[in-house]
Parts: sequence; C-alpha cells; structure tokens
Amino acid sequence: MASPFRPSRGEPGSRSIPALGATTEDVAALSPHPERSILDALQAVERALTEARLDHMVIGGIAVIAQGIPRHTDDVDATVWAESVDLDRLLAVLASNGIEPRIDDAREFALQNQVLLLRHVPTGTPMEISLSWLPFEREALDRAEAVDFAGVRLLVRHGARMNLERIRSVVEQFCTVLEEPERMSLLDEIIARACGAPPQDP
Repeated sequence: MASPFRPSRGEPGSRSIPALGATTEDVAALSPHPERSILDALQAVERALTEARLDHMVIGGIAVIAQGIPRHTDDVDATVWAESVDLDRLLAVLASNGIEPRIDDAREFALQNQVLLLRHVPTGTPMEISLSWLPFEREALDRAEAVDFAGVRLLVRHGARMNLERIRSVVEQFCTVLEEPERMSLLDEIIARACGAPPQDP
C-alpha cells in the first residue's frame, strides 16, 4: 500500500502530490498500522463534511505534507465555514461516519472556543474541526483544491501564501471588537516563530 507520505497519482481533475521525504517510521506512534489509521480517519472526515454539505478543507500537518513539506503528524485537522453550520446536525453526521466527541461537552466547548474536539473511533485518531468566520479564512476555503493523498481525495488550500500583514490587520480588528487587545501579542509571537525569528524572553 502507498505511504500517506508518498501519495499516488490523483484522479482526473485532482492534483497529484509529489513524493515526499518522510518515512513510515515518522508516524509509527499512530497505531500498529499507522498508514491505514491516518488514511481511514482522513477518508471518514472528508466523507462526513461532504455529506454535511459544508465548505471545508483539511488543515494542519496533513495539509503541510500535501504542499510538499515532510513532517510528523498523528492527528487530523479540518476547518468548515461556520456561517452555515448546524452543530447538532454536524455532530450527527460525524457520528454516522465513526467520528465522535472526545470530551463530554463538545458542543458547548465548540460554541465557546470555535473548535470541535473529536476522535475517529475505529482508529483512535484525534481530530479537530475548527469553525472559520474571518475573511482570510473564507479566502482560504475558496482556494481549496482537491488532491489525491494516497488514494484519499482531500480538499486543501492551494496557491500563494497568505499575506501575514493582512491577517494581522483582520485579527487586530477582531480583538478590538472583543476588547481583548492582549491577544495580539500571542499572534505576533506565532507569526515571528513561523518566520523563523527567535523567541522573545518574557
């Protein structure tokens, strides 16, 4: 079976991902059969979000790998456009695909924190589905493109990198509305880390 880090040729109309440098051992912590676990979990979440008819895409480590950057990951992250989400229906659709909350108050937690904490029950793979509201998130979802990831069709963002200054400006407005300007320092730290700057002393 093809490794998820060396995806196979895509179906017509989808983009094939180039072979990458990570090895099966890099994901050995997933389960006794790490490749099948992550692929089964990916297939389940893609099937569920398509069934729910939500604008969505895979993010996080899998999306990074899909862009040709080898890295270790042991979970599945996705995002959906929140404006059209009915959480009760979404949780029901997820459950019908073997994906259930990994905390007792998942619905309430999602309403407060804009993320569903989940687990793919058959494989034990952790999952998170974030709820997107911001303009640059909408833009990313609009740029989502189908790729073949070792035989699993996924939607991931494709195209040029997003403008960090634009993201910072939008989040700054959001923090102002929330009256929580201190959140900007955390965003600046994340941006600095992403750009390779050394961490600042507290």
